[in-house]
Amino acid sequence: MYSLQQFFSYVPLTEMVTRVVGGIPRVLPEGFFNLTRDVRGDRFRRTTFRGTRQLARVSKYGAPPRNRQRVGRGTEDRVMLHTIEQIQASHELLMLIRKWDDYVAQEMARDLIKQDAMEFGRLIDNLRVAAITASLAYGKIWIDADGALQLTASGADLELDYGVPDTHRGQIDLGSGNLITDSWDDPSADIPTMVNNIKTAARQINGYELKHAFYTKNVAGYLARNDSFQRYLSRNPQKNEQYVNTGQIPNGVLDLNWVPVQDAFFDTEANVVTEIFPADQVTFYPEISRQTYELTQGGYPVPKNFAVAQDLEGIVSQMDYVFGPFKYAYMMPGHMQINMAQGDTFLPDHKIPESIFLADVAF
Repeated sequence: MYSLQQFFSYVPLTEMVTRVVGGIPRVLPEGFFNLTRDVRGDRFRRTTFRGTRQLARVSKYGAPPRNRQRVGRGTEDRVMLHTIEQIQASHELLMLIRKWDDYVAQEMARDLIKQDAMEFGRLIDNLRVAAITASLAYGKIWIDADGALQLTASGADLELDYGVPDTHRGQIDLGSGNLITDSWDDPSADIPTMVNNIKTAARQINGYELKHAFYTKNVAGYLARNDSFQRYLSRNPQKNEQYVNTGQIPNGVLDLNWVPVQDAFFDTEANVVTEIFPADQVTFYPEISRQTYELTQGGYPVPKNFAVAQDLEGIVSQMDYVFGPFKYAYMMPGHMQINMAQGDTFLPDHKIPESIFLADVAF
């Protein structure tokens, strides 16, 4: 009767086959991922102010100066998302690693551990990508009681609200009627006027000009069947060819950078594919810069080793302070078990929520 170790040791090895490719799509511009800022701990506070758009008052020449109020200031507090998890290398793999006289067994063990570590590491990046994408889809991030990202407020244990006004959602009614006046699935809908009115409203609200339109699966088809859009393409052969070749809205249409986001998804713990964006939405966003957005990375103490120290200072000296993603491995004394731990502290920080519009374009 062969043991499990012997069985593995004498099976000819071939290359591993990946039945499902790991990772989730990153459909957003790289600015959402590489404009990082390191902050100690898991929370921060910033000062805000409102720039004036009023006019100086006319006075008679030689008159004394008029008094003016100072620019209004405020503060905002933010708490970052944090994750920390671990996996264990199995007893069988540890026994295989100790089988020094069998090169095949060693290679199998190392390959399996390497694959486990690689897939475990993807979880951190997947969470970042999904959280950033969800923040643009909903202006909020919801977490359930088990720490899993969800796409509705129902049953959420934690809600991170960026403060996108309710008037900036749906058909976008800023007080004078809907700016999305007609459903875009109507070929006669005047889409250019609707988009331009949203752009004008954005500049009037806070001066930030809209630059990006993140559109979902049905929107390109609506524009393709739209009378106004067809006339636009007929006068722009280059953009018409780009649309015919890709099926995507060409950049520069209505002076916006159109980004398709229909491929954004993740798998739930039950391996259910979950699309992140609603099917009929366009998220309008300003220029991606440090003035409007940063990916904030919190700091976390990570052990360099688990040696015994004589005092508290000695323990502290055995730790590094790491910003953003971190990982370490350790063996529990007296146990034939290797643990690999990893974590992350981060927040996609949309600084100007009044410049975000979550438009529902079909109703």
